[in-house]
Amino acid sequence: MTTTDSANATSNTDWENIYAKCQVSEYKISLETFLESPWEVLRDIGQGDAVESIAQGFEPLLPKQAEIARRVWEADKAMLDQDRRMIRQIAKEHLRVEEQFLAEVSDERYEEELDRYHQWVEEEKALMRKRKATIRRVF
Repeated sequence: MTTTDSANATSNTDWENIYAKCQVSEYKISLETFLESPWEVLRDIGQGDAVESIAQGFEPLLPKQAEIARRVWEADKAMLDQDRRMIRQIAKEHLRVEEQFLAEVSDERYEEELDRYHQWVEEEKALMRKRKATIRRVF
């Protein structure tokens, strides 16, 4: 949902109804606190899609389902953050290796080392995919 969509949805939304249907009071959050930043509260309790679901005629997640959704979202976010750090590290290593071999070795040796490096990158990608699959099975 874009910022504009979010702003439009916020002005047209029956937040008291959303508060009740999502059982926000179960999380010890008052209606007043909820109304200050409803989107943030919904995301934090795992009900980020509740407004759309209710608008389409569905019920929001039950509190235990929402807790699982929140945990999955947090795990996905942590994995994404870790992947970004790893990609930056790989890119830095790639540049370092490339610069080193361009300066120090013959073209043939450089190609061999670069091929070995690319193989290593593919192995790292496979490990990241395996880790993501494992986390998804856990949640």
